[in-house]
Amino acid sequence: SNHLTNADAEVIYQVFKRVGYSNLAKKLFFLEGEELRRTPVARLLTRSQNAIFVWPKSLPPQNEEEAKRQRTMNIKSLRDTKQALERGHILVTFPEGGRSYEGKLKQGEPGIAHYLKLVPNTVVLPVVVWGIEKIIPPRKKLVLPNPFQKVNFVAGTPIEVDSLFEQYKDYPIDEINSGVVDHLMRKGNAPLLPQQYR
Repeated sequence: SNHLTNADAEVIYQVFKRVGYSNLAKKLFFLEGEELRRTPVARLLTRSQNAIFVWPKSLPPQNEEEAKRQRTMNIKSLRDTKQALERGHILVTFPEGGRSYEGKLKQGEPGIAHYLKLVPNTVVLPVVVWGIEKIIPPRKKLVLPNPFQKVNFVAGTPIEVDSLFEQYKDYPIDEINSGVVDHLMRKGNAPLLPQQYR
């Protein structure tokens, strides 16, 4: 999914739950950034979700101890994600690696590609959300939400990941990961969004 606010995951969860896919909604689990654990309001918005925490590049470690925690957390997130996928759960990621404060898609993080290779026959369903940033504006600490603001959710066409990696197989590994994530964002997410969010 694209990523505009700390409530995006909750919106995705609620959409699947409310449109008749509550069994699917229960299987969703989210890659969530370490910042969420440090923000009380964000923790409140994400309390109903299954989550695996990662330490994103957007939160630089402040010392060697934090750098060690970052490495440990991210290695553990790959292991825990693989186990969850093997048990039939469904991973939801935000490939931008953090919220877009400008409202437009940011460059995807190549590291997300590692999560796409954990189990065979992976399929990605691109989804996008917008309008939520008008309810919970970015960079605002405390906001009284407008309960009548419309939130939009669109799901795209599934993309088979093995064939996507095959397209980039002759590139260096870092370019493979960048190419796959970029392809998913440009061909999967961007066309689903209104022009001003692309």
